[in-house]
Amino acid sequence: MECLAQSSLPFWVGLQWLALAVIVFFLVANVRFSRFQDSQFLHMCCGALLAVLILWRIRYETDLGLAFHFLGISVLVLVFHWLYASVIGILACFIGPLIGVGRFETIPMTVAFVVLVPVAVTLLFLKLERHLNRRLIESQVEGAER
Repeated sequence: MECLAQSSLPFWVGLQWLALAVIVFFLVANVRFSRFQDSQFLHMCCGALLAVLILWRIRYETDLGLAFHFLGISVLVLVFHWLYASVIGILACFIGPLIGVGRFETIPMTVAFVVLVPVAVTLLFLKLERHLNRRLIESQVEGAER
């Protein structure tokens, strides 16, 4: 059974890298690079990339070598658009192993769990927040005071 798992490992690793290549291609195809001509936006992106890398130095690391932090990408989605937050996060995932955060072998899984899942959850909460009652908290506070 162990031989079967070890022999199929290169297939799954290759599939992960292929999925990452498709995601990066989709992001690059949809990013408006003209926004990076604005020096203020470019400096904000570079500063955000540096902040995420510093934040990920204070990390939780699993036994498999996945290193992550729970807050970085969610803040980037709120400050920037989800598309730019994804690009910054993926760049941080590729730069991370160069400075000792994570390993190169786990980059596709790190991108999935550290970038894509927080982006998706943050977008879900943003969409959900738009459809909730605007006075939801106020009505609960008034009910508790009675």
